[in-house]
Amino acid sequence: MVPVSGPYAWGWNGSMESPTFTPSIRVTYNGSDGALPSCCHSFVRDGSIQFLDDSTHEFAGTTVEIPDWDSA
Repeated sequence: MVPVSGPYAWGWNGSMESPTFTPSIRVTYNGSDGALPSCCHSFVRDGSIQFLDDSTHEFAGTTVEIPDWDSA
């Protein structure tokens, strides 16, 4: 979750179709192989996710469009 209001909010461009969040988003977690810590570090810009090279998953160093989701 990325908070977009309140005292610890990320910047958000207000778009549900092509969101941009600032600053970068970095999440650490227990990896599927038990390695500690695993990391997902990304920028979300204009509806795309740019996964940074320090991410420890298969998307590191790539940019992908945010997939559509059903809000119902």
